[in-house]
Amino acid sequence: MEFNPDRYKVFTWKSLTSVLWMLNPLTFLLELGLGQRRPALVVTDKTLSGPETERTIVPCVHCGKLHDARTWSRQFDTSFKNWFGLYCSHCGKVIPCLMSFSSLIVLTLTFPLWDWFENPLKERWMQIQPGRFKDLQLKQRKDPFGEERWLRTGLLAGAFAFLTHGLLAPWIDGEPYSWAGIAVAIPISAVCGLGFSFMRGTNH
Repeated sequence: MEFNPDRYKVFTWKSLTSVLWMLNPLTFLLELGLGQRRPALVVTDKTLSGPETERTIVPCVHCGKLHDARTWSRQFDTSFKNWFGLYCSHCGKVIPCLMSFSSLIVLTLTFPLWDWFENPLKERWMQIQPGRFKDLQLKQRKDPFGEERWLRTGLLAGAFAFLTHGLLAPWIDGEPYSWAGIAVAIPISAVCGLGFSFMRGTNH
């Protein structure tokens, strides 16, 4: 797809955030476990004002429809359960998404277990998608700060950061664990996770 460079900034799999997503060793938990996917192609409209989350667009390579990226977000409870990709409500096809290296490894190792069920599961998944995105723009968006959603999200993000940097990174580097290091990593991870969630909330 071609985009006017004067209006749109294009992000492909080569962008830094996409590369970090693919290299993160725990991304498979999000992709395969929760079904949170990252589109292979994203653009932002430079002519609009406001937070980047409100200017981000996910194009459908099949029909050319430009979707608001918030279509697949926690505001609509559609950020998860996208195991086979992002469903395009305009043409009914699946928008291509990135696949992390950790997910590829897990899928390769478990291939004999899921190969038999992939097609039936995808067919069932495709049947459910139209209902998830029907009249989506008419639904009331949830307040990111309501029902303590931002707090729960922040704590989960902090736990993810602790597992990645506090436990997994030292193990990969062959460094011994220490109670002092863990005691320092826990509050730092919690603060970073809460800060991340708070900033996301203010941008929605």
